[in-house]
Amino acid sequence: ASPIDFVPLSQSVFPGDTVAIAVGPEVPGINEVVIALLKCFEDTQASMADITVVVPYDGETAGQLKEAIASEFSSVGFQVHDAHDDEALAYLAASAVGDPIMVNRTLCDADVVIPITTVRHDGMLGYNGGFDGLIPEFSDAATQQRFCELISATDETGGLQRRGDVRETAWLLGIQLSVRVVPNSIGGVASILAGMGGQLDVAAEEELKQACSVSPEQAPLVIASVGGNAGAGHWRSLANAAHAASQFVQANGVVVLLSDLNESVGTATRFLADLDDESAGRRVMESQQPDQIIAMELLRLRGICRIYFCCGGRQDELEEIGVGFAADISEIENLCTEYDKCVVLHGADRVIPVQA
Repeated sequence: ASPIDFVPLSQSVFPGDTVAIAVGPEVPGINEVVIALLKCFEDTQASMADITVVVPYDGETAGQLKEAIASEFSSVGFQVHDAHDDEALAYLAASAVGDPIMVNRTLCDADVVIPITTVRHDGMLGYNGGFDGLIPEFSDAATQQRFCELISATDETGGLQRRGDVRETAWLLGIQLSVRVVPNSIGGVASILAGMGGQLDVAAEEELKQACSVSPEQAPLVIASVGGNAGAGHWRSLANAAHAASQFVQANGVVVLLSDLNESVGTATRFLADLDDESAGRRVMESQQPDQIIAMELLRLRGICRIYFCCGGRQDELEEIGVGFAADISEIENLCTEYDKCVVLHGADRVIPVQA
């Protein structure tokens, strides 16, 4: 299919152009999506040696993507962004409020920047608008910390400022064509869209609603599973699942979070061991750690209900931060017998609660 409100790729990339493909976090089916996009460049006049794929974090997902690219396109470059490496960053401009916009140097220097991101909705934790996944992921550590503080703000000002900074960054980078991957409720791919501007945003939002909308129903017990996407084992996905579950659980109820968690408890999240919520919140905010947003969301949920994790491991770590631990499904089944009603959310990190 043709890109939405944009010309074919062959008419927008020219000989000598350097291309940076910025891969956002937790994109389902990312290996296949990137390979498919690279194959599209074979029909253009661009040299494959002038293309670099940039990912925001190192880890298993990045390693698998690097191997997949190398097996198909040996000349395509691959880079892991480092928010602490000044040499790998470039000053783009000052934001509307005067904050410096520092962005990955490869993105700044490229003639063409194409982001590949997961479509998210404005009810999700830390949502940054249509170009969500661009910054702070590909910016410096100071910007990432500033975004954490803005996300934790209790009014709408923080959200407006974040989204404004992301839009401005996309404009300054000259981004025209974007690829948006719409997840389904179990972490797979519902659809893939490419295009430019507001028409792409509208189409992506509509596709996501069709794939992930759920009518909210209150219950004393909510079981929320994290879908099988690229970020299923990450704390950020768990925090999004917790955020969704909070809209379904009754006051003083129970939320059980199911996940194949493969990350250790972060520095800020460890402060939840302080069972005084006011004191824990203050320590989290002062920590200036990347997991600050996650810790604040879990702290908020803890104030509403009891939390249990069922993730196959890390029991000692989790119990230290004041949450319950279910070793296996049989323990959850026993918990279900204590309540007359239960809501199960599949792919809770993607769920969109909507009124019927």
